[in-house]
Amino acid sequence: NSNHIVFTMDQSQASGDTTITKEDVAKELDATLAHEHGLNAVFRSSEHIINLASCVLASGATLFQELENPLAESMTGHTSLIEEKCAIPYIISKNSSSEVYRATFALVDYISQNSDIARSDILVVPCTDDTLKNLKTYADENGKNHISIEKRGDNLAVSTASEKNSYVIGGMDYIGGLEFSAVVIVGADSDKFPGQSTYTVE
Repeated sequence: NSNHIVFTMDQSQASGDTTITKEDVAKELDATLAHEHGLNAVFRSSEHIINLASCVLASGATLFQELENPLAESMTGHTSLIEEKCAIPYIISKNSSSEVYRATFALVDYISQNSDIARSDILVVPCTDDTLKNLKTYADENGKNHISIEKRGDNLAVSTASEKNSYVIGGMDYIGGLEFSAVVIVGADSDKFPGQSTYTVE
């Protein structure tokens, strides 16, 4: 039955890990059994994800009642030193796009100087493709030496930025698997994110 769904979770998130494949399914279970029941592996970025999503929706809400909660018994991997460096996220609002772009680079410089973090270790994440394009244009026009992450897991771009102490700009689709000491999210408008939290905002 194509509506029977078996799922796995990658709880390690190690940069070298890979997802299971159709061949892995056949090897671990039984090739004949896998073929007979049409067992397959679907990666989240493949064209087959649409069919999987349809099966999930057709299965109804009861499908989710038995799913494991990966956070139920999770523990932080942070040391006390890292915890001390953590800061509560805050919001900075501006009246125009140009002010937002100017404030973005000023904020990166401020964090770098006050937290003793290299400029290249602070990621700037635009929320939309238009914001990404306009932010890069602003950087070019105002002499902001920057490196743009153009593909997922682009460690080469990160390494280059580190060597030149450049600003790092990365679209949301490309920053998975990369690590930074601080992140500045640009364009977090009210229609794109949940409502205001209990934290004091600026």
